[in-house]
Amino acid sequence: MLKKLALGCFLLITLVIGFGFYLVSTLPDEIDVSVSRVIAASTEEIHPLIDDFKRWPEWSYWEAEDSTLTYTYSGNDSGEGAMVKWESDGGPGSMTATASDPAKGFWYDLTLGEGDQGMSSKGVVMYEAVEGGTKVTFQMRGDLDNLYVKIIGSIAAGFVDDAFEYNLKSIAGLLEKE
Repeated sequence: MLKKLALGCFLLITLVIGFGFYLVSTLPDEIDVSVSRVIAASTEEIHPLIDDFKRWPEWSYWEAEDSTLTYTYSGNDSGEGAMVKWESDGGPGSMTATASDPAKGFWYDLTLGEGDQGMSSKGVVMYEAVEGGTKVTFQMRGDLDNLYVKIIGSIAAGFVDDAFEYNLKSIAGLLEKE
């Protein structure tokens, strides 16, 4: 009887582990999040808020959610070559501006975490002139290249979507005149 119980437990544990691996294998290999909003402002008004990492705390979701953030800025003051690193209870991260165009947008490389548990992605804040203002799109893409990052990245996609929505609403609140 004890032998059958042990065999049953072993089979149950094997099935649970196998099902867990199956679930992880169905997770996406990349993260791709994109959120847009029309803001009643010109690209000339929007771009200075995006182009300068020192201005991001004025509208950033993460600033509102994590009071332990501390920043270190280096490189250019704004635009291509500007860099920001941060530390917080949530872990370290960094962004480097890779391109900046006041009429089209702002591109950056993002790293969250460090080592094997770190995740790198490419981000862009794009502008498109439309009737009533500017369509602003926050987008992030990155490879989920190991098991840990695949799990965390899949969970994080929902948070990133919420963060982008918050960012767009905050920027609109700073710029739109009612």
